[in-house]
Amino acid sequence: MLRRLAATVLAASALAPALWAVRGLAQQIPGPETALPAPDREGGMTLHLALAARRSQRAFTGQDLTDREVGQLCWAAQGITQESTGYRTAPSGQHLYPVVLYVVNARGAHEYIPKGHLLKRVRDTAAQADLRRAAGQPSIVSAPVSLVVALNMTAMEKAGPNAEKFAFLEAGHVAQNVLLEATALGLASVPAGGVDEASVSRALQLPSGFRVAYVMPVGHPAAQ
Repeated sequence: MLRRLAATVLAASALAPALWAVRGLAQQIPGPETALPAPDREGGMTLHLALAARRSQRAFTGQDLTDREVGQLCWAAQGITQESTGYRTAPSGQHLYPVVLYVVNARGAHEYIPKGHLLKRVRDTAAQADLRRAAGQPSIVSAPVSLVVALNMTAMEKAGPNAEKFAFLEAGHVAQNVLLEATALGLASVPAGGVDEASVSRALQLPSGFRVAYVMPVGHPAAQ
């Protein structure tokens, strides 16, 4: 009896590394695509009021964002506004659209797919902690959601010598859209452009050829 029990324990011990490896692999497999609620294109705060009220915010409450709020922010950043042409809410030099928007929250890291208005999971729940460590800024640590404005520089090859300029200009357009939409929703944000690009890229396991323009923490503003 004891010999049989010992043999079972040894066998389980031998299998443990393999089981942990499989579990780790499973955590890195992208999850399914999740449709976001349809964006509001008609109501909300006026542009003039949003411009007047926008302020950079670095302290947030612990309250999470709803799926509708996340969806509205994504649409404001990169949403398609004309199905026939694929035109988006932010202009793009030569219509190359190098910006790739990532939503990082407690559920993982997700790429926003403008066509279809959906999120595709690209990293597991460890992504948020990894991003917070990589960015190293209190505002990103305290925010329930961070939007990472990344740039696919491979998509900019047709722009020639203007590639980098056009890409980072577009990132600025996208960031302003996010800031104004956050204000209209009663939320707040700040464009953090001074993060360590390489560390953030590693934390999110971004593809080769991607750059990081901003990490934008978003949340309900804490009382000042």
